[in-house]
Amino acid sequence: MNNSPDIAGRPVNTRTVMIGSQKGGVGKTTTTINLGAAFSERGKHVLVVDTDPVSSVAASLHLEVPDFCGLERAAAGNADAILRDVEPGLDVLPCSPTDFRSDVRIGGWIQQLGEQEFEDPYDLILVDSSPYTGPRSRDLLCSADELLLVIRAEPLSYRTLPSFLHDLRRLDNLDLGPNLRGIILTLPQGEPLGGRWENGLRNRFGSRMMPQAVPYDSVVGYSLAQGLPVVISDPESVPAQQYLELAAELEQRWDEEEANGVVPRSAA
Repeated sequence: MNNSPDIAGRPVNTRTVMIGSQKGGVGKTTTTINLGAAFSERGKHVLVVDTDPVSSVAASLHLEVPDFCGLERAAAGNADAILRDVEPGLDVLPCSPTDFRSDVRIGGWIQQLGEQEFEDPYDLILVDSSPYTGPRSRDLLCSADELLLVIRAEPLSYRTLPSFLHDLRRLDNLDLGPNLRGIILTLPQGEPLGGRWENGLRNRFGSRMMPQAVPYDSVVGYSLAQGLPVVISDPESVPAQQYLELAAELEQRWDEEEANGVVPRSAA
């Protein structure tokens, strides 16, 4: 957590949250973008970091990325490596091809990023990660204060999620893993809110599940075709309302914890 002062002299605590998954195609990048926009709508200064080699965030938002952008430069304190005000209060840090050299530790750069004293500090850094695979994914996991895990309401979630949670517990036992803040459920086409698969997963994983779930809706795809988060383009839609409620839920939990003296690992 970064305790840089803002222009009013108040401390700004930067919380780094990873949006992860144990498999692809579950709506992780869409969730990252819309959560970032939802928090910016709530007055937070948010940085979305794209650590996916295919630059999913930049592609989804139709961003032109200059050659000088990239995680390594931003981690070293170069603010021009970040795309500013993609939406009001929402910045994006795309990775450059050189950020994915086989010998680099992207997780270390994420940690450095959270410690930078930017002129306009961030309340929240959301990290869009590639699906969990091997040592580089574990390194990335260890760089975040918290993890929001995105899963799709489908049979494969039952089979793959327990092993992922087991790996997360092993990291936690070594005091390396992020706090699992919760599991965000996305629904496939035709699956209603409160349907069979959602109820089954909630029964299986209990309090780990966030109360909100994001249904399939063509409005999300239409928004991305315009390069916009759905919470910006169609804030009254059901998916947008779920993302907005999720941001409010997370903020309330963080506020309650801070009031009780509970701080993220990086601030301890």
